[in-house]
Amino acid sequence: MTTNGHTRCYSYPWRSDNQPALQAIYHTRKSEWPAAAKSLNDLFSRLAKNPWVIAEIADSAITQSAVIAQGTPADAKQIYENLSKPFASLRCNYQRQVFRIFVGEQLGPEYVVEAMKELEPNAVWIPEALELRAKSYAAVQHPLAARAQRDWEWYQRHQTPDDKK
Repeated sequence: MTTNGHTRCYSYPWRSDNQPALQAIYHTRKSEWPAAAKSLNDLFSRLAKNPWVIAEIADSAITQSAVIAQGTPADAKQIYENLSKPFASLRCNYQRQVFRIFVGEQLGPEYVVEAMKELEPNAVWIPEALELRAKSYAAVQHPLAARAQRDWEWYQRHQTPDDKK
């Protein structure tokens, strides 16, 4: 852009780093699974090197990881592997850990158990994760299988009617 013979530069370096996240969200909403997986893996590659993304946009894309892995099983392992290492400056670390568990569900109980290692002994206290933890630990005869089953049963006994909605 030129004003009075001077060139102004409106360069926003953060814009391109958010693009894969936005594309992953877009392609997920359109059920375009291979394109969503490609965009998501591109986002993960960028997050490994650069934490400077808009957190809300990156979080929204990461929370679609399991849905994308289910939509394109051929890419599930790559998504899982990209979630196995912390991103730069631990950006979106909790979301990375939690959704690695749910992507692992697409691959088998041994992947769920591997993902859970990063969080034990502090299990994720949401019903889907507690149930998956109990089932996966039982399936591989993990030493914490009994504890995982007790945690899941305790959670079920202490739900309120509003929790079950």
